[in-house]
Amino acid sequence: MFTTRIMKGMAFLAVVCSGITPATARKTTITLPPSAPFPESLTASETGVLYTGSMTHGGIARATPGSSEAEIWLQPGVFDTRSIFGVLADDARELLWVCSNDASVWALKGRTMFQGSLSKVST
Repeated sequence: MFTTRIMKGMAFLAVVCSGITPATARKTTITLPPSAPFPESLTASETGVLYTGSMTHGGIARATPGSSEAEIWLQPGVFDTRSIFGVLADDARELLWVCSNDASVWALKGRTMFQGSLSKVST
C-alpha cells in the first residue's frame, strides 16, 4: 500500500512537471553613452532597471527594461560624487546606494572641474 501511494505521487509529479519548461533569457546588448566609459559596477532593481557608474567620469547611467541603450541618469558631480566605484539597488528602501571617491589623482593632469578635488600635476 505504501509503495502504491509513492508510485501514484510520483506519477502525479511527473504529470505536473511535464508542463514546466526551463526559462530562457534572451541575449541583450545595452550600449552605454560615450560620456559614461569604464563602467565599474552594475546593479539591477526588482523592476529590471539596470544602473552602472563610471569610474573615470562619474555619474550614473540607467537602462530601463527592454531598452538597448542606457542614458545618463545622474550627471557627474551631482550630490558631490566623483569617480563611481560601486552601485547597489536597495529595493526594500527604494534607494540606489553609490560608492564614490575622487580617482582623478591617478591619471588626470591639471585641474578638475570639481571644487575641492585633487589633481596630479606633471613637472
